[in-house]
Amino acid sequence: MNFFWLYDLSNWELYAVIFVTFSSFSVFGYLIAKKPLTKYFHSKDIEINDVISHFTGIIGIFFGILIGLVAVGVWENYNSCQEKVDAESGNAMSLYRDCSGLPFQVSKVIKEDIKIYLKNVIKKEWPQSKKGNLPLAAIDDFNKIQQDLILFNPITERDKIVYTLCLDKFSILANSRRERVYATQNGLPPIVWTVTIIGCIVLISISWFFETDTRLHIVMSLIVGILLSTVMYMIVALDWPFRGTLSIDTGAYKFTLDRIHETEAKQNLFQLTN
Repeated sequence: MNFFWLYDLSNWELYAVIFVTFSSFSVFGYLIAKKPLTKYFHSKDIEINDVISHFTGIIGIFFGILIGLVAVGVWENYNSCQEKVDAESGNAMSLYRDCSGLPFQVSKVIKEDIKIYLKNVIKKEWPQSKKGNLPLAAIDDFNKIQQDLILFNPITERDKIVYTLCLDKFSILANSRRERVYATQNGLPPIVWTVTIIGCIVLISISWFFETDTRLHIVMSLIVGILLSTVMYMIVALDWPFRGTLSIDTGAYKFTLDRIHETEAKQNLFQLTN
């Protein structure tokens, strides 16, 4: 079953869906299971709450470790994807600066290619990423940078050195782009989700065995629902770093474009005053 529609919801809508799901299962599951549990397990001869507390503690420890590792893994993956985005935008800026050392006409063409590429990453590829598709809309713009670099034939030693440097920077940019594109498909494996959800079900279900006042049990079930919902909300929201309202944005590319425009404005001003 595809649950990617969750990423089309706002933050509060996503949390509400997760909270209602866990709380409803916890409360209504208890109300349904209360009668048979009372009949078959609750007895004056057995201190069932002590037994259940013991097993709840053991299960809670293992489940806490599991959910903690999953949460840390999701957070690290999110940060890793952000680093890939920052690396690509930074490498694009480095290539832009280095190609300034090439002859003016060649440099002008390549710089324009870089700007077009960054703009199309923002306008075309990011919407693809948010839909879960491979972001390849700007691949032709990226290839044009390479084509215009290859077309240049350096003659002087200076041009050869700068040209080699630009080719190296382009290779680095290509690697960072590839890593960013592949990262859009990164998410928790289905087996991890299966184990995590089963753990939540077991932890909630074992709480139904406690023998206590019904109203108190419902309140405690809601508290457990809030706790699990909050943790699961964080995991779901950050699991796919390029999807949803908490997804990685295009700020790094916009920042690079702003720096490029500032550089060009200063250069134009310098030419006018000299």
